[in-house]
Amino acid sequence: MCGATDGDVMKGFVEMDAGDAPKKMPLPVVVVSAGDGKRMNGMTAAWITQVSAEPPMIMVAIRKSRYTWEIMKDTELFGISVLGAGQKKIAEIFGTMSGMDTDKFGEAGVEPVMAGDVPLIPGSISAFVCRKGDVFEEGDHLAVFGDVIKAWAGDDSRPLMWYDWSIKE
Repeated sequence: MCGATDGDVMKGFVEMDAGDAPKKMPLPVVVVSAGDGKRMNGMTAAWITQVSAEPPMIMVAIRKSRYTWEIMKDTELFGISVLGAGQKKIAEIFGTMSGMDTDKFGEAGVEPVMAGDVPLIPGSISAFVCRKGDVFEEGDHLAVFGDVIKAWAGDDSRPLMWYDWSIKE
C-alpha cells in the first residue's frame, strides 16, 4: 500500500469537465482516404490508434456524415497517411473542406500516390492500406477497424499532433 490519499494524488492537477478530457490527449494527425474506382476522397482524422500488433490493426473514428465514409462503407480497403511537419496545410484542407464539392487533393496541390484505388498522401511520414474490418457506432462516431495489409515508411520528420483541439507542428 502506497499510503497516498486522494488529496496527495490530485496535487498539481486542476479539475476539469470530463467532456474536456479528450482534449488533453495528444494524437497523431492522419488523412484517412478511400477510392472506389470512380471517386476518391480523404479526410483529416486524429482519433486513431493501434489496437493490435499481431495482426497489425488500427481503429479510426469517423462521423457517418463524412463523404469519405460514404465511399469507404462500400469498399474493402482504405488508406492512412500519417502527416508530418510541413503538412499542416494539407491537414487543414482535408479537415475543413467537403469532398462532396471540392477536390481536396487538387486544392492542397497534392498528386496522390495510388495503391490500387486507395489514394495516399505523398511526403507523409508513413502510409498504409487497411482492409476494413468491424465497424461499430459509438456516440457521435463510427469506430472503424482495419487490418494493415501494406505499409510504407516516408521521411523521419516529426508527426503532426492533435492536442487541445488544434494541430501542433
